[in-house]
Amino acid sequence: MSVIKMIVADDQHYVAGELHDSGAQCVYAACSRNPKSLDELDKLLPEFGTDRRLRELFHRSASLELEPLGAGLIVVDLAKKWIFAEVTAFSASRRGGYVRGDNKGEIEYEFSSDWQFVAEAKWFRYLNSANLTPHANRHSGVQYVEISWNDLMKALEERDAQRQKFYEGILENMYLWDKESDKIRAAFADRSRALTEMKPQDAGEETDLQTLERILEEDKKAAIARHRIEMACKELASDPAEFNWLFDHPALKALDKHLAIWQSSQREAEAQSAELRKLRVTERFRAVLQARD
Repeated sequence: MSVIKMIVADDQHYVAGELHDSGAQCVYAACSRNPKSLDELDKLLPEFGTDRRLRELFHRSASLELEPLGAGLIVVDLAKKWIFAEVTAFSASRRGGYVRGDNKGEIEYEFSSDWQFVAEAKWFRYLNSANLTPHANRHSGVQYVEISWNDLMKALEERDAQRQKFYEGILENMYLWDKESDKIRAAFADRSRALTEMKPQDAGEETDLQTLERILEEDKKAAIARHRIEMACKELASDPAEFNWLFDHPALKALDKHLAIWQSSQREAEAQSAELRKLRVTERFRAVLQARD
């Protein structure tokens, strides 16, 4: 991939950073929908093939200096509807199209005649004196200060370590026998013990007893998986806001993987239980299971 310097501003705020060509193309195309502000632009991004927000795409912040980087420079003023685009990675023209990164079809875009494409980046020098503030400031409350490179690296490492500890704690808790898990297991243990008190009267009821035991086991798997999913979602909802920018952290990917496993386990257990219920034939055992559902 190529890296592009990109600046997008409205009448109050701006984002500036080093974007890979695919991200820059999505932001560029979304501007064609005439957003009046960076907030509106942010909401348009999913329609143009990215699940990342502006603060994530522009996580490598840069200044408002009009210097190209790598594959070029793009500057967009949403308020004036001015654009300067000089890039080699893709055709940044008035109309165009590209294939979505998730391969779900092609996206086409076209800037209306209200947009003016300027020939030189120098026409945007006024942005430096327009008293614009970084878009991220309004959402995170972060104040930009001068900081040395070493101090910045140290701060990032500390925050990364905090995030690692946070998510590892979630993963560890998912396997602990918490009180709710104990209750689930105890309830199914009581139901299993009740089955041992039933005396099958023939071969049909013997088969039904085995079916009931399998149904209880699948129901228990589904209940535990459902509980783990609820715990994970609750923990994720409590994720400190200052960690959100580390969206690609390995620990978070691990939690996503476990969530997918638990969701799959729940679906499979519920499907197995539903199929097993169709096998019951004896009225006495059917009535017992219905009473316990």
